[in-house]
Amino acid sequence: MDALLDRLARGQRLPSTTVRVPPRGVITRASTDALAVDDPAVVEALRVIRARACEPLSVEDLLKAVSVSRRTLEYRMRTAIGRTPGQEIRRVRLAAACDLLAQSDVALADVAKRVGYAELAAFAHGFRQQTGETPGQYRHRHRRVGPAAL
Repeated sequence: MDALLDRLARGQRLPSTTVRVPPRGVITRASTDALAVDDPAVVEALRVIRARACEPLSVEDLLKAVSVSRRTLEYRMRTAIGRTPGQEIRRVRLAAACDLLAQSDVALADVAKRVGYAELAAFAHGFRQQTGETPGQYRHRHRRVGPAAL
């Protein structure tokens, strides 16, 4: 790729073949991760989950930030996004764990803590349940960068 850029910079003609460069990954930003949800309680719940999912956040903690009952929030979230509050918290934590595993050499116990799990065993069990592989297997299969990362 560098040779092609060098030739282009010198004004030389490039070969007519197409060069495809695969992406290294996708980074989701808050501004591009918006959901079209009309329910203010669901919007607030999603905002809190995205901001605090990697902390020790429970559904009870979420209910303190949203002024509806547990049953109402579960119904509204399931209707709006197809998941309950607990499922959404776990989904966001899992996504953060997958990113850490693929992009760093952070120890598995530290990954578990960083994404809101107090115990490595609970993290590993939940991770395997959702992905079908252990965190170590996932890291090995999805490795994106070298050992100096993060």
